[in-house]
Amino acid sequence: MIPTLVAITLIAFGFLALVPLDPTVSSRVARDDETLPLFLNPQPRDVRSIATAAVARIARGDASPQAAEPLVRAGGAALPFVLPALDALPPDERARVALALAPVAIRMGILGPEGFRTAADAVLFWSRFWEERSVDFKSSVVRRAVRRLAAADSQARRTELTELDTFALEQLLAEVGEVRTSDDVSRASRLLDVASHVSGRDDRIAHNASIFAAARCAMRWNQWWLSSRADYVVLTGPARLSATILETRYGHWALHASSLRLGVGSDGIPVLDKLRRRGPGTLALIAVAEIMAVSSGILLGLLSALHRDRRGHSAPTLAGVALHAVSPVVLGALVALVASPRFAVATAFLALALTLIAPSARHERLAAFDAAASDFIRAARARGAGTPRLVLTHLLRPSIATAIAIATADFPVALTGACVIERILSLRGLGSAVSSAVFSRDVPFLMAFAVCGSALTAFVMLAGDLAHAWLDPRCRDKLLGEHP
Repeated sequence: MIPTLVAITLIAFGFLALVPLDPTVSSRVARDDETLPLFLNPQPRDVRSIATAAVARIARGDASPQAAEPLVRAGGAALPFVLPALDALPPDERARVALALAPVAIRMGILGPEGFRTAADAVLFWSRFWEERSVDFKSSVVRRAVRRLAAADSQARRTELTELDTFALEQLLAEVGEVRTSDDVSRASRLLDVASHVSGRDDRIAHNASIFAAARCAMRWNQWWLSSRADYVVLTGPARLSATILETRYGHWALHASSLRLGVGSDGIPVLDKLRRRGPGTLALIAVAEIMAVSSGILLGLLSALHRDRRGHSAPTLAGVALHAVSPVVLGALVALVASPRFAVATAFLALALTLIAPSARHERLAAFDAAASDFIRAARARGAGTPRLVLTHLLRPSIATAIAIATADFPVALTGACVIERILSLRGLGSAVSSAVFSRDVPFLMAFAVCGSALTAFVMLAGDLAHAWLDPRCRDKLLGEHP
């Protein structure tokens, strides 16, 4: 099942990613990852490559804001690769790069808002800074500084991390952890204040924020970091190898899904939370409709087979085929028109059951035909067995086994039909959530729906096989490999 689910995610994500985005909703859809490759990134970027490319562009004389923007955004995380390389540049190029780093120095609080007066001042400033502070740009130093701020707040501890700028981002966000208590809120607030300042993301925890609001803020930061981590860290060895897959649009979705409860939808709500709220209603609708359809199918099939020589024995089958030929959309709409809104739930059960009854009735009829023509049925009739005894003793058990096999095979149809009928009848289930996600191209929710639906289908079919094996000894022997 696992390879099948992986293949389904690849196909579904490729389809969703390649579908053109409706211009009317483009402004509401996050497109930060649109420039990344879809499935494979042979040359994943990291802070070293970003800094090197930005320095080369600035050194060539490109004075546009777009040239310096990647370097300013990388900030302190890029300094260990930029400042040691300044001495190797010609004087003019060195001056241009040093001046381009002025916004970083202002953000770090080590330079006034007026900036550098001359290019020579900028070069001298950064040379002295790196001589004095290069020892602070170590993971162990940052880790200790972050833990001190997490333990207790003080302006000196905040300043210490602010002067390291984005070099401290990874440790800051790792130390936030889960927010479950008021102490966690205070700790996360301190750490995310610094993270917000150095990254330029204005997303902070208010001083009177609830635990829920603080946890949501921490989740938004985790979501951002999963997508932006490569812009602030160095990828080496196994990390670089894994980045060929993870630093893609599919990889980012997989990271969000595995780390953030199946990802975060376009409305900011974790997808898993939405599925937990809406899924039980839809599954209950499917379960009740399947029971109604299976029971009715068994009854219609047995009646048709036992009265095969009488006039009108094909009428139940014809009715079932006619219902099956009608689309769930049309059938749901017709039932909704004639039913009262007060009975919307009962209407949904009936509409979905009517769309599922035909396959069960057809297969039950064929299976009952074969059983009724068998030798043991004729022998039972010759011994005087009546119709009720024939049904309960000889036909019901194999009929139930056949019905379970059909019901499990039709589960994807039932799931699709349930979503359509819920949408038509305005029921609070997965139907309205799926339709909204389709219109807004909410990829995290649609992918989670596809994965969970596929996994649930696989488990339903497995359960159906086990139930079939329990009801039919011949099937059980084949599944266990007792006969070739």
